[in-house]
Amino acid sequence: MTEIWKDIVGYEGFYQISNLGRVKRLVSWRGNDYSSRYIPDVKIVYPYIDNYGYERIGLAVHGKCRHFRVHQLVAKAFIPNPNNYPQINHIDEDKTNNCVDNLEWCTQSYNNKYGTRGKRIGITNHNGKGAKRSVLQYDLDGNFIKRWKSMQEASDNLVGVSVSKICSCCRGDRAHHRGFVWKYEFPNERL
Repeated sequence: MTEIWKDIVGYEGFYQISNLGRVKRLVSWRGNDYSSRYIPDVKIVYPYIDNYGYERIGLAVHGKCRHFRVHQLVAKAFIPNPNNYPQINHIDEDKTNNCVDNLEWCTQSYNNKYGTRGKRIGITNHNGKGAKRSVLQYDLDGNFIKRWKSMQEASDNLVGVSVSKICSCCRGDRAHHRGFVWKYEFPNERL
C-alpha cells in the first residue's frame, strides 16, 4: 500500500497522519526568547502504548500538548463517517494495527460484539448474566495465598486493595498491587 499523508485536523502545518498509522512532525520549536520560532524539522514521531493496549501520540503546539489514540486520527483523516458512528473497530482485533484498511467506524454495540471479544472477556454463567471471575492471590515470591470468588470480594476483605488494580494485574498491565500478584483463575487451574 502506498503511504498517503494528511494534515491532522487542528494541527495543520505541525503534524500529519498517514494511512498506514504513522505520525509525522513537520516543524519544531527553536529558541527560548523573543526570537524563538518554528523551523522545518520533519520527523516521524513514535507512539506509546496506553493501559488499554492502544497506540497513543502526544501532539504539542505553542506549549500545549494533547494525547490522541492513533487509530482515531487515522479514521478521522481517511475514513468517511456518514452515519456519525461514535467508535472505531480494529477489524483484525490488533489494537496496534492502525492501517486504514484495518479500521471501520461502528456503533458501541457492534464494537462490543465484534469478533472474539466475548471470549476474551470471560464466560457467562448458567443464568445468562456475566460471571464473576475468580482471582488467585500470590505473594511476590509466587507462593499461593488465597482464591477469591471475585475481585470485589478480595477488595472488600483486604484494606487498600482496589478492584481496578486487581483487574490490571490479571490483564497483565501491572505486575502486582499492594504487595500481591493477582491472576485470573481458569477452570483447569483450580487449586
